[in-house]
Amino acid sequence: MSENKTEYHKRLELRQHVEDMILFARPFLKQFPRVDRNVAKTIEDEMFTLLRLCVAAECGYKFKTTVQEIDVSQKFIRRLIFGAKNDKLLPMKHYESWSKQMVDIGKMVGGLIDAVNQPAQHRG
Repeated sequence: MSENKTEYHKRLELRQHVEDMILFARPFLKQFPRVDRNVAKTIEDEMFTLLRLCVAAECGYKFKTTVQEIDVSQKFIRRLIFGAKNDKLLPMKHYESWSKQMVDIGKMVGGLIDAVNQPAQHRG
């Protein structure tokens, strides 16, 4: 039972980190030039998709598939912000902070993937 509680706390912690990342990033997206607002909208939409997937993972619905989708979404956001930095839409300072948050989220997702892929006998 305590193992399941630990896994649930990991899910809650992941969701909280995603929410923090959204709060951190939205002001930067609003500063994108008007002609590049579609890029900002794509990033924002994907951040909210990531949050929705985290909520679904908390509920436990199709957990393994959901965690895999979280992983893809997180990696896609990382690519988008890397592209925004390369296109000079995002200052290096903001990119570094945001990228660090994405790395932390990626580590949490990796931990959930490891937990999902463990044989049932090791999970307790």
